[in-house]
Amino acid sequence: LYMSIFSVFCILLVKLTQQDDLIVGTPAAGRGHKEIEGIIGMFINTLAIRTNPQKNRTFEAFLKEVKDNTLKAFENQDYPFEELVEKVAVNRDAGRNPLFDIMFVMQNMDIPEIEIPGLKLAPYNHGVEISKFDLTLMGIEKEEKILFGLEYSTNLFKKATIERFISYFKKIVTITAANPDIKIGEVEILEEEEKRQVLYEFNDTAARYPKNKTLHELFEEQVQRTPDNIALIFVDQELTYRELDKNAAQLAQLLHSKGMKTQAIVGILLERSIQMITGILAILKGRGAYLPIDPAYPGDRIKFMLADSASEFLVTTRDLTNKIKFERESICICISDTPDLPSNIPHPPPLPPMHPSFPAGTSLAYVIYTSGSTGRPKGVLIEHGAVVNLAYSQKERFNINEEDHILQFSTICFDASVEQIFITLLTGAVLVLLDKNTLLDTSLFEEYITSRAITHLHAVPTFLNTLKLKDNKILKRIISGGDVCPVSLVKKWKQYGDWISYCTVRSEHK
Repeated sequence: LYMSIFSVFCILLVKLTQQDDLIVGTPAAGRGHKEIEGIIGMFINTLAIRTNPQKNRTFEAFLKEVKDNTLKAFENQDYPFEELVEKVAVNRDAGRNPLFDIMFVMQNMDIPEIEIPGLKLAPYNHGVEISKFDLTLMGIEKEEKILFGLEYSTNLFKKATIERFISYFKKIVTITAANPDIKIGEVEILEEEEKRQVLYEFNDTAARYPKNKTLHELFEEQVQRTPDNIALIFVDQELTYRELDKNAAQLAQLLHSKGMKTQAIVGILLERSIQMITGILAILKGRGAYLPIDPAYPGDRIKFMLADSASEFLVTTRDLTNKIKFERESICICISDTPDLPSNIPHPPPLPPMHPSFPAGTSLAYVIYTSGSTGRPKGVLIEHGAVVNLAYSQKERFNINEEDHILQFSTICFDASVEQIFITLLTGAVLVLLDKNTLLDTSLFEEYITSRAITHLHAVPTFLNTLKLKDNKILKRIISGGDVCPVSLVKKWKQYGDWISYCTVRSEHK
């Protein structure tokens, strides 16, 4: 009976974890010798039983394996568990149980009531409010029944989740008892209603979006709709959609005239500025993919990123070219000195269409490098289709429209910047950039948010925690992302008063 129930429990764990190499703990009486059966004291030891419930094995074959493993384990039940841990657990974690996190207990001994003259002793169920393991299944034989209890860590599981686990367990018992030759992979734990919910309702996320168009094509369509809308604001500079499109097209033509090929990776090393956004759009318009590089990066990291990505060009300013020796050609964008830009062209001719071998949705949009905190930085390739999907999803989710002023808070070396830039430029809204001094001074930042009529702010929780903005009635959305958003942060914003009713505070865990 012990082995049968243990086998069913292991199959449940396989279904929940999708792992077929399990270690489950179980207690042993520790009274294997007849001489100590009548001795009072604690002899209980813990055994770690390892099983391999692979999907292509039948339940009957797995039950036989469990029988063999269990008998071998109980033959060695006198070996102290702590000594076993010392031998196999090289790195101990004080916050975790060693070897296993799940326990199985089967109690087949009655706890009798004891009566002596004038006194009756009976067990008292005082209840245990602290789970010793992540999950413990306890079975007790009582007359013709087996009573089960499932003890669990409330930090990991909700009551409703455990109730589902119980229903799965009962279903596995029924299936394996009726058909012991069934393969483990064929044991179905979901009821039809739950299966329909998981397969269809939860996955009913399909939404139409222009998956066969690139970001720059969609931007150009927006330019046609709102040519005179303000597209960018930076300090005291403004640029309309028409002007931004023209500037980006001119730089794209220059890149092509210098020999930039389709889907070439082009580095962009620029401070926050209108030129930075122009550069990104120009690279995309030129059929290339941009590689964002923070000017604050060490020279060695910049060299590595350019070499590892095989970047053909570097879009930067003349003063920043001194920071890095780039072996290939650098195209410089300068605020006051722009001899490289063919400004005499009233509107540059259209670039040739994307080659058929590079479908719009799967063509490369940008390359972003990891921090390198756990080793060398790694470049991640992101396609146009993925960004278009994100931008249209967020536009709909946050109801972005032409009246919105969206703050470009994140550096372009973080993925959040992509969302902030393109939900703006594909909608006709205003993208507001800020300089370093404003970003580093909380009072200046709060003043800037108000003066620029920012309606959409997306920032990390640590930064949001420093802000007040309690007199701001223009801000419509605050999105917290990139780190855990504590409940205290939301409570802090709510205590500021009635203005919060204008604003939706949303936390995004990525």
